This record gives sequence, C-alpha cells and structure tokens, in this order.
Amino acid sequence: MTQTTNGGRVTPAGDVVLPPPPVRRQLLLWLRIGTASFGGGQGTRLNVYRAFVERGGWMSPLEFAEAWAVCQIGPGMSLVALSALMGYRFSRAAGAAAALFGLLVPSGLITVALTIVYLRLDEYPLTQAALHGVVAAVLGLAIANVIFNARPLLAASREKGLGMLVLALVLIATDAIVFAAASPPVLAVLLPSAAIFAICSIVRARTA
Repeated sequence: MTQTTNGGRVTPAGDVVLPPPPVRRQLLLWLRIGTASFGGGQGTRLNVYRAFVERGGWMSPLEFAEAWAVCQIGPGMSLVALSALMGYRFSRAAGAAAALFGLLVPSGLITVALTIVYLRLDEYPLTQAALHGVVAAVLGLAIANVIFNARPLLAASREKGLGMLVLALVLIATDAIVFAAASPPVLAVLLPSAAIFAICSIVRARTA
C-alpha cells in the first residue's frame, strides 16, 4: 500500500515521489513535449520519462514502467494511452484532458506540415538518405527506452530475490526471441509472461 509523507508519498517499492503539479503546469509540460518530441513515439516516450520521472519526480521509474506495460495491453496507440493514464492519475479528468491536448495538438500540426514538405521532396536522393539516418536514430531511441524500462523492473525483481531476477531476465530474452522469430499477436506474448511472473510471485510469497 502506498504511504504518504510530508514531502510526497512512498511507493510500495520504497521510492519517494512528489505530489503532482497543478493541471496548468501539466498542460504546459505536455505542450512542450508535443512540440519538441521529434523522433516518433520512442523520442516522445523518452521525453515524457525525463519530464515526469527524472526532472519532476512525480512518478517513480517502476511506476512509469508499469504504466507503460498497462498501455501495451489495450488496443490503440500506446503513447496516447500513456499520456491519458498519467494525466488521470495526476489530476483525474482534467489531467487526462490536459495531457491529450498538449501531446496531440502540437505534434499533429507539425506532422501535417512535415508530411507536406516530404511529399514535395521525396523524389530527391538526399531526402531518402536523410530518412535512413532518421531510422537509425529511432532505433537508438528504442534501445534507450528499453534500458529505462528494464532498470526498475530488474531492480524490483532483484529485491525479491535472485530467482525473480533470473526469471525476469529469462522472460525478457524469451519474449524477444519469440516475437522476432514468429511475430505472434502482442497479447500472446504479454499475457503468458504476466501469468508466469504473477504465479511465481505468489508462490514465493507463500513460501517466504
């Protein structure tokens, strides 16, 4: 159960997080993220992590990783779901509305403008070469996001014992191989891993 302190709250994992900022400040942060988050979803997610976890301290790394995991389960755009979930968690409906507006409106307008420019310049070899560089950068951002999400998960698993840490590593490696080799439905990868980790956690708690 989450505890509270004078300076914020203590998460079940022992991290101290600050009270969320006012809705107006949340809106300004999301507008800044929506305007400056070039690099696609990976770059945007990294900027959200830095703004709300690293600099703001309003979520712990593990809470952010768990929120992202929840957004992977549902259909639709995970990043949009993440912003709505975080906004609602901070300030209910007003926070969710501020997050969605700030994230979607600036980025949508910029994307339309870039699409118009691309359609006018796509026949030039220099444009194609530049896009190859963008692909490489997005892959780098994806790796960085994996690292940010993996660190709190592995730290929490290690605190539960060596066995849970090994299980987390095995699931990460197995799911990556299965998804790359067979391209199964996302839920076919997510749900078995969730069930295995939950069952092992229950067994460990009962035998501890």
